Amino acid sequence: MLAKYDQVLPGLAERIVGLTERQSVHRQGLERAIVESNGRVQSRGQILAFILVVLGMLIGGGLILLGKPTAGFTALLTPLGLVAAAFFVSRGQQARELARKRADLEAAGRQRE
Repeated sequence: MLAKYDQVLPGLAERIVGLTERQSVHRQGLERAIVESNGRVQSRGQILAFILVVLGMLIGGGLILLGKPTAGFTALLTPLGLVAAAFFVSRGQQARELARKRADLEAAGRQRE
């Protein structure tokens, strides 16, 4: 097929292949940048969650020592609950995304048949 392009315009096949190669390199670079960025965002989120839990524990422990057990236990448990909720919501989103991708792949496979 590329030979026919070259018959119409000499060098066109080489230009088409070169364009495809450059586009592939560009796309791979974008995908790499996205994956690296997502990793940084996840790491940052984990660090912030850790800080939130530690602060909640320190504040809660301090309140309990000051004779305010209800406020102290609330301060202890709230950050833990928030982090746990965020974890389970994230897992649910990942499961739904995986199911959607699996369905898309199955649909694409049926279309090829």
